[in-house]
Amino acid sequence: MPKIHSVEQGESLFTIATLYEFSNWKTIYYHDANARLRQQRPNPHVIFPGDQVVIPDRQLREEACPTDRRHNFVAKKSKVLLRIVVKNADGDILDSCPYALEVAGRIAKGATSGKGMIEEPVPADARNATLTLWLDEAGEGQSFCWPLEIASLDPVEYLTGVQARLNNLGYNAGSIDGIFGPKSRAAVLAFQKDYDLDPDAIPGPITQGKLKDQYGC
Repeated sequence: MPKIHSVEQGESLFTIATLYEFSNWKTIYYHDANARLRQQRPNPHVIFPGDQVVIPDRQLREEACPTDRRHNFVAKKSKVLLRIVVKNADGDILDSCPYALEVAGRIAKGATSGKGMIEEPVPADARNATLTLWLDEAGEGQSFCWPLEIASLDPVEYLTGVQARLNNLGYNAGSIDGIFGPKSRAAVLAFQKDYDLDPDAIPGPITQGKLKDQYGC
């Protein structure tokens, strides 16, 4: 029998698929029973606490094998690609900067691309990571360290989603608490002024759309 899963903060379709032992999140998201979810959340990577996800019955897979031999079957652990764009306070891309990304007890090292991009595969059920970035190409000078919350971004239609995007874009919206206080209002106003929007300090549909454009989702 299919189950109903109520989304909690910090969950994604990747973590939900892993929880129910599905190798691919698409099996869940594109199931006919989740048509309403797809309409409500057209971006499968941004869901919201309280969303109802139908978990279909798992289908057994059959393999034809000779019975007089020994066979090994390997189940691959699902991974997702974590993408981060790094900029300075002025909005300039930070390219060729060495970094170390620690997630699930492992550290991946590399350098940001010409677009300031970091791309690293992480476990599908990862929720937290730590990013350390050096400003010099040798990776020996000044560095910055950030704790990361994976899959915790809410849709931009919710105030928590607006606050998170503003904070990550360098505008101090304060705590991601869904309360539209002075810091959040000032952050919205600053963002609107930077992108030539009507400076009404209200995160309406136009401001939300520009936030999505600038943030990438």
